[in-house]
Amino acid sequence: EGAAPIGGGPTRCGTVRTERGGRAGSVLSGSRCGTLDGVPARATSGVGVYVAGGSVDVTVRRCTLDHNGRQGVAVVDGDNVTVEDCTIRATARSVIDLEPAHGLVLTVHVRNNRVDGYVNFLLAAVGAGTGVQDVWLEHNQVKGGRGVSVYIGTERSTRTGLHVIDTRGDGPSTGYHGPV
Repeated sequence: EGAAPIGGGPTRCGTVRTERGGRAGSVLSGSRCGTLDGVPARATSGVGVYVAGGSVDVTVRRCTLDHNGRQGVAVVDGDNVTVEDCTIRATARSVIDLEPAHGLVLTVHVRNNRVDGYVNFLLAAVGAGTGVQDVWLEHNQVKGGRGVSVYIGTERSTRTGLHVIDTRGDGPSTGYHGPV
């Protein structure tokens, strides 16, 4: 089920407003075979699209996610999630964030997206939980920001199955402690 876009007031790329960090443009929670197609999320104080609640077989397609105060897309509990053909720009934190605090994040495809400007990482999968597996970054084009910066896993939260295929960027790529 997708919620209507919620405006949290304008935010600028690089500005995180934690008092409103939970607001999202669209939420897919407990969805089965759900698709957001062409749904914009602009200037939310939180995430452009939030996937949670054990959602399975969900697709975010042809959406414009810009000037969001946290992430472009956050997946905290989902299996077989696809983000494709989207325009994601001026994101205050990471473009794609995979953080399964109380669930799993399995088989995520991020492909054919156009990304322009972000502060943290193209893909961040370091936070809560250990259940992140089978992540695909395919054929994405990144302008500015930190290029194709990926921060995935720590000693406490290992990740398996990261695939980066023909994803290109022109910004300086760095991980948390250096280049990936």
